[in-house]
Amino acid sequence: MLLLLRPFRVGDYIEGTGTTAGTVNEIGLFTTRLTKADGIVMFVPNSLIWSNAVTNYSANDRRRVVINFQAQHGLRVEHVLAELRRMIGEDARIVQDSPAPWIAVTDYTYTGIKFNVGAWTSAKDHANVQADLLRKIQPLTRETPPPSA
Repeated sequence: MLLLLRPFRVGDYIEGTGTTAGTVNEIGLFTTRLTKADGIVMFVPNSLIWSNAVTNYSANDRRRVVINFQAQHGLRVEHVLAELRRMIGEDARIVQDSPAPWIAVTDYTYTGIKFNVGAWTSAKDHANVQADLLRKIQPLTRETPPPSA
């Protein structure tokens, strides 16, 4: 069934149940050979793959980066939102049109202000865009300086 329906192809990164996750190297008649993120090769019986849900991270050209974070009370919310918009707008890897990036305050709690950022990027850039945004967002979670006079 895997060879006939092709829910994934050689080169795709897939994830199944348990520890079944990796880049597909070969789809055989009885087993599929994956290379895990740590470089270890795994042979997975096709019957195991077919009988469980499989997530194919490579099937689409675009993936959405979603970051939820909390910042301390006392921040100027509009400043944080403006900085997030600037970061997203300056990153050429992020799709700016349809669908447009999502940046919002999602909640006010006793422990802080919750923000949500969602942006589409190419599947190949997904991990790097997410890592870069997380690195750039971290300083925004602390108190921002007052506007200069």
